[in-house]
Amino acid sequence: MGKIKLTFIIISAILLAIIVFLLLANFVYKPKALTSSLFIYFCKKGDTVRDAGLTTPEGIIRFDDIQYESSPKWNILDVYGTNDAPQNHVFHCDIKNPVALICNEKESQFLKSFLR
Repeated sequence: MGKIKLTFIIISAILLAIIVFLLLANFVYKPKALTSSLFIYFCKKGDTVRDAGLTTPEGIIRFDDIQYESSPKWNILDVYGTNDAPQNHVFHCDIKNPVALICNEKESQFLKSFLR
């Protein structure tokens, strides 16, 4: 029984040391920068998969890499629409928009393909 208690104390101390280290590291190394770096890394990884072989269907207009902030490397935007009804930046959020319904269904199908 004493050996189990000692093992528990040692493991608890190690976990506590790791938690303290991570908390201190967040204050010292600017957690926002670390979080941003991880976010950018995973977005870029996902975008690369998504954009592989990407083509624009006929009848769709597309504007790529529109710069909306000071950094052309990170703050760029792609806008899609049709010749008859150009769409706004967040058109897919409008559930009454028939183009948004198509967009969301296609995106859902794409994402579900990775879950199989």
